[in-house]
Amino acid sequence: MKVIQILSIIVLTSKLGISQKIIKGMVIDSASLYPISDVNIVIRNTNHGTFTNDEGKFTLIISDNDTIDFTRVGYYSESLEARNIPTEFNLKMREKATVLRPVTLTSKIEIPKLEIPKETIWKHPHIDVGNGIVNVFGPGVTIPFYKIFKNKEKNKTRELLRDAERSKTYIAIITNPETKQNLMVKYNLSEKEYYDTLTTFNETNSDIMYALTEIELITFLDNFFLKNTPK
Repeated sequence: MKVIQILSIIVLTSKLGISQKIIKGMVIDSASLYPISDVNIVIRNTNHGTFTNDEGKFTLIISDNDTIDFTRVGYYSESLEARNIPTEFNLKMREKATVLRPVTLTSKIEIPKLEIPKETIWKHPHIDVGNGIVNVFGPGVTIPFYKIFKNKEKNKTRELLRDAERSKTYIAIITNPETKQNLMVKYNLSEKEYYDTLTTFNETNSDIMYALTEIELITFLDNFFLKNTPK
């Protein structure tokens, strides 16, 4: 039926003196050479046209005076004069890059500051911060012990537990009242002077103090207080 309709149009137009022809083609991407489907093919200034199929192919009846427009989203449009179009051909369409305007997202998050009174830092062994416990062992040093939640950052939790295990010796020494008393008496320190010196020790030796044995740590502390306490 379709063939009969096409032949009828050809016969009718030939009687009117209009030269027509059937063109067959394929539209392909100019870079990848892959076929382009759904290309809109229209005879300019008319409602006649067609689309390429999944293989990029199409068939269209045109007259010699027609101009054929090829358009598709994402590609530059192409226009061909009918008199220059062979009955079978391939048309390459160039992909059109679209540059979007930059979008900037801003957000303001206020994180409440956790303040610990200095005079109570040694009286409270831990502070509840909501998601876990922060154990405080001296000015300048806090050792976190987080609650373990199922399926949440398991690797990070294991690392924190390993760090806590390494710090046991250090914690046992500096929280021992005897250590504090011995150093205060030996170097004639007030409680404030003791804590000031311990704070300096914690801040300047954090990279090695967890790796020391008990004897090494006591010796290291003693030498540090000897060099850094007021004379």
